[in-house]
Order: sequence, then structure tokens, then C-alpha cells
Amino acid sequence: MLPFSTEFPLQDGTTRAQFASAVIHWLKGADYGPELFAPEAILVSGEDVHLRAQSGQELRILELRSETGAIAVGFRHDLPQSGVLWRTEGVLRFDTASQPLLRLRSQCSAIAPGAELSNAHKPHLVKQLLKSGQGGQDGLFEVSDQPLFLTDDAAGLEAAQAVFEGQATQSLPAIYVSARDGGGWALAEESLRQLSYALGGVAHVVAEPGRAFSFQLRDLCRGKNTYAGAIALVLPDGRVVRRLFPGQGGAEPKELVSLLTGAALALRGQMPVRGWDWPELQEHIIRAQRQRDSKRLSPEDEKRLYLDEIASLNERIDQLNSDLEQSRNSQTEMSEHSDWAQGTDLARTLGSEVYDGEIVDRLRYAARMILQQADALGVDARSREIFRRFCLRVPLSPGYGELREDLKRATRDAKRIGTDLPDLLERHGYRRKNDKTHITMERCEGYEGLAPVTVAKTPSEHRGLKNNRSQAEGSLGLTRLDVDVTGL
Repeated sequence: MLPFSTEFPLQDGTTRAQFASAVIHWLKGADYGPELFAPEAILVSGEDVHLRAQSGQELRILELRSETGAIAVGFRHDLPQSGVLWRTEGVLRFDTASQPLLRLRSQCSAIAPGAELSNAHKPHLVKQLLKSGQGGQDGLFEVSDQPLFLTDDAAGLEAAQAVFEGQATQSLPAIYVSARDGGGWALAEESLRQLSYALGGVAHVVAEPGRAFSFQLRDLCRGKNTYAGAIALVLPDGRVVRRLFPGQGGAEPKELVSLLTGAALALRGQMPVRGWDWPELQEHIIRAQRQRDSKRLSPEDEKRLYLDEIASLNERIDQLNSDLEQSRNSQTEMSEHSDWAQGTDLARTLGSEVYDGEIVDRLRYAARMILQQADALGVDARSREIFRRFCLRVPLSPGYGELREDLKRATRDAKRIGTDLPDLLERHGYRRKNDKTHITMERCEGYEGLAPVTVAKTPSEHRGLKNNRSQAEGSLGLTRLDVDVTGL
């Protein structure tokens, strides 16, 4: 079963006392909390606060300090229930470059034979911290449980560009929701708020204001952005790891929210870690104690510390193995979602796409051509029905229409065609071969089948502009993909 893990900054100035208080407030508000804070359950031993209830529920709070103040404070909460152990851990580091960095982890493990395991959920502690306004600044975006609706101005464009160029965030990925033709998004505003609430502390939900904004963004980041209603999951370094085209999967809003939530949780769990886990905090505390008390430790005490450190290291190994298993499981789980990026998985096998969704569009075209020649080819009835459903239920991708519109815009102005059209083709599988009186564009490696395109730097008449566009569309193989499927 998949564990939950995330890390994000808290507000600058957050203290260890505030964090410990938030942990206790969270547990006291839980159904199982009261027994943990009964007088007979409290045990205190030096800096190690240890609460244990008769049911086996435990809470430990540890702190690592230096002469200048707190370095880190962490907690571990264990809750045995119905043959499983729910374990939640969190460590807040103060020795980071800027704001305090919180790392949280939760996992369900078996403690009895035949126990039914479950995927771990985000601890309510995260919602509590964000609701109280303790979320820190993750690059350009505040860690929040509310979506960010970009403004339709230079500041909004700058923020959107930063998302796709890897300059927006440091800790959390972004779910970028592009605008549809005619306005709005694939998810209504209420659904976006539900998604953001579910992913508070895990991912930023960012929505662009409109299609005109999307066109401007495309020019700024050279076509790396998601557009035409598609939704992208973007890493802090700007890489788009998943694209979702809701119009093609036919999924309901609840399904889309669930799919996006699962994808973001899996991705955040696999991202690099800057914070500390509980075993790491234990290691640092043990080493600090051994260094501090080296002259006063008896052989028995020193042996105990070494044994504690070995136990902590073994626990760390178990956790790393669990993380490795999580990575394998989440990759398998993600591959089972057919709604994600219509051509993404096929593209990994067949090669790069000229535009997002190209492979499925060409398969749709092939299915239509087979249907037109079905009698001559002797196609069986079952194959015909599958091809018919494919054509009717899988519409052309948004990327197809977007590229055709881009070609029209790039060949509209004779003074700019020598710049705009080559720049556009370079984003769709071409590179410049030479640049003399005419510009010759040839395919890049991995884009077999694309024919060369010759671009006139200064076409003398309107017909020349149209010829350039027609040649580009033909070389890209776009002219017949929008086949008529009505009446099938």
C-alpha cells in the first residue's frame, strides 16, 4: 500500500513551540485522541516527550538543539487499529536556507496476519496548518489549500511562464489548468477549489484567465505550455510529466478531481527530499548526544547509543525500501489511467509527437480509412464496430486545432513569416538546415516521416503566404486528419 509523503515550507518565524502545539491540537481533536492525553498515559524523560495509551497508541516528540537554538523538532504518532498500525511522522527543520521546512509522512502497515492494508491519507494536521495561515512561500506561490487564479496581465503571464520554465516553485509541483475555447476550464471553479483543498500542501493548483492569455504564454515559453483546456502536472523544474485532455476521456468532474489528486500525491511522494524524516532526526540527536557527552558516557551508555543508532539506521533502510516500492506501485497505478495524455504512453513506445495527441489522431484517421474500404478489405464486423466507436468517441485532440491555428497566424504577415514560421516549426519537430535566401527546415531525429519545409523570407504576394502554409501543413501531415466521422 502506498504511503503518503510531502514537504513544504511554513511561515518564517514559526517556532518549535507553535509546531508542537499544532501537533497536540490535531491529535486532541481526533476521535482517538482523548485517551492519549489521559494523566496515566503521560511519560516524560528528559528532552524526549513520550505519551502512551493503554491501547498502544503513542506520541513522541523529539528536539535537536544547538547553542544558538532549535535545529529541528519532530513527532511520531502510532495508532494501532484492526490489525494495522497507522504511523504518522513529521519533522520541522529550522536550519534551512530560508523558511522552516516541514516534512510529513504517513503509512499503514500490518501488525497482525491477514490485516487489510489501506493507502495512507494526508494527515489533518496539514489542513489545520494551512487553515491557520501557517503555509510558507514556495517560490512565487504561497502554500495554500485554495487555487491560484492568475491575473490577465503582465504579472500573471510572468507567473505562468515561470511554471513552465522551472522558476515558480521549489518544493511542490503545480497542476496547471489551461482555459478552454469560449472561456472556462475543464473543471468548474467549485471543482478547482475541491481539488486545491484536497492537494493543499501537496501541489499548487494554478488556473489561467483565458485563451488570449494562453496564446501570449505560448510565445513567451516557446510552446511548452499546456493549452485549449488541457491540464498539466508540472514539476518544480518545469518538466511536464503528465497532460490530461478531459474532453477526450469523458470523465466526470469528480473522476477528474480524483485522478488529478492521485497523480499529484504519487508525484510528490517520488520527488527529491530536502527535509528530514523521523529516523534522520533520531540519528542527528544520537550523534549530538554522543559528541556532547563523550567524556561522561559510561561504556554501557555508549553501547546503548550505538545500538540506538543502528536501530535508527535499520529503520531508515526499511523506509527507503518502502519508498522504492511506492515508486513502483505509483508508476503501475498511473499507467492504468487511460484518461491521461491521450498519446503520452504510446509516444514512449512509438517516438516523439509533433503535437500533444498526434498519435491517437493518426490512429483515428487510420480507423476511418479502414471503415471506408471495409468491404474491399474484408474487415470483420467486430473490427468495424470497434473502429466505428473509436472514431465517434475519440474526437480530434485540442493540439491539432491549435497547431493549425498557429500555422495561420505564422503565415499571416509577409514581414514576419521568416521569423514566425521557422520558430513555430522548431517547436514541432523541425530544425533549421540553412538560412540563405530561403530558410530550409528539416526534421529532427525521432520525427521520421516529416518532409522538409522551405520558408520564403519575404513572399511577394498573398498567394505566397498561403503556399507557405499549405506546404507546412502537408509536410506535417495535417491536411486529412480531420476526417468526417458523421453518419458512421
